[in-house]
Amino acid sequence: MRVGALVAALVVLAGCGTSPDPAGSAHTHVRDSGPYEVGKDIEPGVWITSDPGECLGYVARTRDFDIEGSGDPDDYVGGAVLVGDVHRIVLHRGEFFFADRCSWSRAEASDRTPDPATTAGACAILVGKGDLVQRTLDFGHRAQGDRDDRTTWELQERLSAVVMSQTKKLWSPAGQLVDYLDDPDGYNDGAGTIPKVTRAVDLIRSVCGRS
Repeated sequence: MRVGALVAALVVLAGCGTSPDPAGSAHTHVRDSGPYEVGKDIEPGVWITSDPGECLGYVARTRDFDIEGSGDPDDYVGGAVLVGDVHRIVLHRGEFFFADRCSWSRAEASDRTPDPATTAGACAILVGKGDLVQRTLDFGHRAQGDRDDRTTWELQERLSAVVMSQTKKLWSPAGQLVDYLDDPDGYNDGAGTIPKVTRAVDLIRSVCGRS
């Protein structure tokens, strides 16, 4: 599975960070790269950004962690994931957030996105509004010349929100769909998709009550 490579690509920084805002009460909005100490510089909780482009972020256990290779891999906690129209990340007290030079805000109740780490949230992402699973199948069944890299990446990134969250019973079949998008023609046959893919789809729909 190429999920590992996709995860690495999702958290690559665009450049070096800048200093956090001046000391004071913990903030609920940031604009610079950080790092920010959660609980001291910024509030813990769900953080989101809707900045356009590859505006991502990640969390580490130490302030001096470097995603580009100089840090201990064990200090890496996780990266932001695409949920709906925003990138989303959960920050816990004592961690360090690297914001990738983008504008991030702590989500209010009205801004809350589905939590891919829960079954309900993962199901909302996979088979809720827009039906990501069906979109994936429809896209994979297009003629090769009608499939573009940008849509492939977008679908894989959305599926990876569930994969990276290790959501019980759902992360593995979602990962199978990530693999499917790597080479749809390798998984399609004259009658449709091969059983390996259809089983993944059936499992997702069964767990989510959409059989």
